[in-house]
Amino acid sequence: MMARLMLLHIAYEAERGMDLRQENSIAKVFLAHMVHKVVDTAIQLHGALA
Repeated sequence: MMARLMLLHIAYEAERGMDLRQENSIAKVFLAHMVHKVVDTAIQLHGALA
């Protein structure tokens, strides 16, 4: 949910022609961390099932 809101906010600001450097950097770090957590959890669950 939070990632979707971040991306919608960035898209809104891009349409307005605003500077996106800070928001873009924050979103990149947050999304990379979120993907890492999701993949780690999926691997752990898969290992528990085997």
